[in-house]
Amino acid sequence: MSENSISIFNKTVFDLDEFSALGSCYWRSNLCQLQPGSFSGSLNIIKLPQYEYSFGNFNVTVFRSSRYVLNDLAICFPLSNPKNYNMPYSPSKGPTICVVPSGKKITGIIPSNLTTAGLHSSIKHLQKHVNHDLSFIIKNPDPYGTFYSVKNAKQFSSLQKKMEKIQELCKCHSNYIMQQPQEIISFSENEILPLLGDILDKAIVSETQQEPTTLQKAMNYIINNSDHPIRIDKLSETLDMSPRNLQYLFNENIGLSPKQFIQLLRLNEARKKLRNTYYSRGKVSDIANELGYWHMGKFTQDFKKLFEIGPLELLRKDPIQTTENIPQPDQFLQLEDFDINTVD
Repeated sequence: MSENSISIFNKTVFDLDEFSALGSCYWRSNLCQLQPGSFSGSLNIIKLPQYEYSFGNFNVTVFRSSRYVLNDLAICFPLSNPKNYNMPYSPSKGPTICVVPSGKKITGIIPSNLTTAGLHSSIKHLQKHVNHDLSFIIKNPDPYGTFYSVKNAKQFSSLQKKMEKIQELCKCHSNYIMQQPQEIISFSENEILPLLGDILDKAIVSETQQEPTTLQKAMNYIINNSDHPIRIDKLSETLDMSPRNLQYLFNENIGLSPKQFIQLLRLNEARKKLRNTYYSRGKVSDIANELGYWHMGKFTQDFKKLFEIGPLELLRKDPIQTTENIPQPDQFLQLEDFDINTVD
C-alpha cells in the first residue's frame, strides 16, 4: 500500500480474544469481560494518507488495559458520555481525551454499547493544529497516556458528532468514500483537526502522575496477580487500608466489589488460557485449580454464567492465531495513489 492510498476496514467478531487480536494492529490489549452475555464487538478503520481513524464497540462491559504499538500518537475518547464510563487512570470524571504515544498504556472500564474513537496521527501533523508544544507527551515519564480534562462540553459534543459522521461513512458508505476521497480528507483537515486542536489547547492537562492513586495501586496488584488466588485481607494490608474502605473504593469507582472484580478477572484469565490451549479435557481442571477453583461444578457454573459458553465447549474451539486476525492489506477496500495535493 502506497503512502497516498486510502483504505477502509469493517468487521464484527463474536469472540473477545479474536477482537483483541483484531485490534493488535494498534494495541497489545488485555480485555476482560465484566458483564454476563455472549460477546460481540465491531471494529471500523479508515486509513488516510497522514492519519487513521478507528472505532471500537462492545455489546458487554469490558475492562481494558492496552499498550499502544504504532509509532505515532493515539487520541482516544468516547463518542457518548455515559455516567459509568470510568478511566481509573484519568484525573477527571468529566469529559476526557487521552493522548497516547507509542509504548504507553491506557486503562479503563468501557460500558456496553459505548463506541470509543481513536485518531492516529504523527505528532508533527497534529502539532499543526495545536498551539501548545506536544513534545512533553513523549517525554512524560508516566507509563500511561496524557489526559486532557475538557473544559468546553459543547465543543467536545461537536467533536463527538463529527467523529460519528466519520464512523457512519466508514460503516455504511465506504463506496462513496472511495469515489469521493477528497471530501473525508477535507472534512478532517478543516473540521475535525482544528476543533480537536482548540479543545486540547483549552483543556486542563495532567502532564504526569508522580504517585499512583490507591485505586491504581489496587487494580495494578489485582491485574499483576490475576493468575492465582488473591485474598482481600492481603490486598487491604498491601494498600494499608481497611477492607471496608477498600470495598467502598471499588464500589464508588467501578461499581463492583473487590471480590467481584477479582473473580471476573480470574474467569477471564481462565478464558484466555482455554482459548489458547489445544484440545485436552484434563486442561480444564488444571486451569481451574491454578486460579483457585477446586470444585469443577462451581467453576463451570460461574464460567458459563459470565460467557454463556461452557469451558469444555470453549476449549474445543480452535486456538486464536493472532497474526491471522490482524487486518491485512488485502482485507481493506483500497484506493491507491490518491493525490492529496488536489484537496481544497
